[in-house]
Amino acid sequence: MRKGIAPLVVVAIFGALALSTEILVLLIGTTEISVRILVEKEILAAINRMEFLKREIPVAIQYSFYQASYDLTSRGGYTTFSTSYNCIPYWKVFSQNNIPDAEANMQNVFLKIFSRYTTELGDVTTTFPKFQVTFDKDAGNMKVFSSDKIVMQNPDVYLLKEDATFEQRFDTKVFVMFDAAKDFAEKISQEISSSSSYSDAVKRIGDAQTEFNSKYQNQFLFVVSTDNNLGKDENNFAFRTSVIVVDTSDNNYPVYDFSQSKNVYSNLKLNFYIFDGKDNSVQPQINPCEGIKY
Repeated sequence: MRKGIAPLVVVAIFGALALSTEILVLLIGTTEISVRILVEKEILAAINRMEFLKREIPVAIQYSFYQASYDLTSRGGYTTFSTSYNCIPYWKVFSQNNIPDAEANMQNVFLKIFSRYTTELGDVTTTFPKFQVTFDKDAGNMKVFSSDKIVMQNPDVYLLKEDATFEQRFDTKVFVMFDAAKDFAEKISQEISSSSSYSDAVKRIGDAQTEFNSKYQNQFLFVVSTDNNLGKDENNFAFRTSVIVVDTSDNNYPVYDFSQSKNVYSNLKLNFYIFDGKDNSVQPQINPCEGIKY
């Protein structure tokens, strides 16, 4: 009669498990009833844990996106720097273009943060695959996926496999912000190159600021300040322009602020420099910056 218990285990498993999960019961042969009951409980606990992970991973995806958006904008689109001052990057230095690839950098930072979440969610029985992420900026959909599966196993007892593909909506404002900032940076460079003097350049930048604040009203605020002329004279000028693009929506993100070492609710702020002018013998002030370590 004890041999009849094994099929009940399989029925219980498939009754409790979503069809997307593959499961292999590795228990074979005859076993005392008390041992089989313990094994049943272990398998059902594993099934429940897999269902828990399937609920928690989308939450981890969302919070990883929030943190990646915050980290990337607060560091001007980068997490490591080569040309920066006080951890604010130079997007342009005369003809040198350092405008970041926002989508590629978001993918990189997101996956680093998401990997920390999956590490915390995992245990000795669970193996997560290496994930990839894509952003459909037009549709506002993101896809976190792997060709491999999430695996949960206890040798000689069970093996569970779950598809590792998750799709969900995301807030596109971080990409809209980067696109707007890129257009503004290029506009400033054009205005500087068309300027006849340092004073003319400063005026043109102010006009561009007014234009973009009107264009992106109720979305972003462009805050601009220009440093003193470092060039030879009024007509042979070179100077640094600081740009801060502030998200003015009420949709703040729950994130960890590394500078304050605490959790905060914050909007997005994108800060960068432009160094340009007619006197290219002058070079911008640069100092080392330690990037964020994940």
